[in-house]
Amino acid sequence: MPLLTNKMWSDPVTEKPELDTIEVWNLINLFAAPNIDHPIHVHLIQFKVLSRTPFDVNEYLRTGEIVYTGEPEPPREYERGFKDTVNAEPGKLIFLKIWYYNQILYCKQTK
Repeated sequence: MPLLTNKMWSDPVTEKPELDTIEVWNLINLFAAPNIDHPIHVHLIQFKVLSRTPFDVNEYLRTGEIVYTGEPEPPREYERGFKDTVNAEPGKLIFLKIWYYNQILYCKQTK
C-alpha cells in the first residue's frame, strides 16, 4: 500500500515546510516485485534529484532499517536540473533537494 511517511493519504497533514527553506527528502518504493516503478509528482515546487542508492527492501520491511546493497548512483542525464516528477524504482532510496520559495502560482482564478 502506498504511504507517505508511513501515513495514509487521508491522514491529517503533518509536513508544513517554511517559505524560503531547503529540505532533503528521502523517498523509497517498497514494492518487492521488480519493475514496478512509481512516478512521484510534487505539486507547486521544483526539486533536484541528488542520488539513488539501492537497499534491501526485505530487511527494511522486517526491521525498519535501511541496509544499502550498492553505491549511490548520480542522477540520470535527463534528471539533471529542476524537476517536479521523479521515477521511484523498487529497492532504491532517492534523495531529493527541495526548495520552498515564493513563486507565481501555476493557475489563475477566473470569474
